[in-house]
Amino acid sequence: MNNAAMDMEPTKSWNIRLVDLTLGYEDKVILDRINASMPGGKITVILGGSGGGKSTLLRHLVGLRKPLSGKIMLDKYDLFELSDKSFRALRRRMGMLFQDGALLGSLSLADNVGLPLKEHTGLSEKTIAEVVQYNLDLVGLADYGDYYPNELSGGMRKRAGLARAMITSPPILLCDEPTSGLDPINAAQMDALLVSLKKQNPDMTIVVVSHDIESLYTIADHVMVLNNGGIAYNGSMEDLKQTKDPFLRRFLDRNTIYEETREDLRFAMRPETRNKVQNALDAWLDKG
Repeated sequence: MNNAAMDMEPTKSWNIRLVDLTLGYEDKVILDRINASMPGGKITVILGGSGGGKSTLLRHLVGLRKPLSGKIMLDKYDLFELSDKSFRALRRRMGMLFQDGALLGSLSLADNVGLPLKEHTGLSEKTIAEVVQYNLDLVGLADYGDYYPNELSGGMRKRAGLARAMITSPPILLCDEPTSGLDPINAAQMDALLVSLKKQNPDMTIVVVSHDIESLYTIADHVMVLNNGGIAYNGSMEDLKQTKDPFLRRFLDRNTIYEETREDLRFAMRPETRNKVQNALDAWLDKG
């Protein structure tokens, strides 16, 4: 693809489409021939059980891994059919918030946030400093530019990671578990921050991988639910709230009670072994 083909409108909302997409690692298939769309200019939240493919899908969306088959369409561009030069150009238009913030410990917060501009543009130090200060202020860290990552709380590091992801004003922002590991107050602040950023950037397409149901209700316009290697739901948050599907209701209602006793265990414990272990534990626990 030539350079002209990569000229893109800076405020355009980008749709993301998955077309017959199969993802996995070598011979292990994680998601099999899935088809779905994530609407441009909306916040899509991807839900699913542990190991269900959420983070795998996100790594493919950002281009860190190639799919086993199928396509990932970002707007009109097939991500993995681009030339190397066009692929790199498209990647630069995506911001990524990693689960742990992924800050460099040897750099101050301001230097971490400004690193993409310093490495890839010819902007002056003064201009970069102004952009960095604006983005730190955007995430509530205007007074912490001289701090180092180990001097910040987990929530502050995630907000700093978000400031760095936003430094290039990307049309697509990808977030991996932004509230993971945060206490309820910091998690709520992160949700409010994402909603605020979306209001300030109405054309931005945001994709959030999460397991946080409270966050889902706060930020989601669109929802994708992964299950058993496929898609259990892909649609609006409003429609999802009305679903009567048992699996989806367990997700939404946080009902994790097993309805049936597992009968397909691969290994059984003999009763005499169970008794022997229990007697040994009782004796140990009763010791003075």
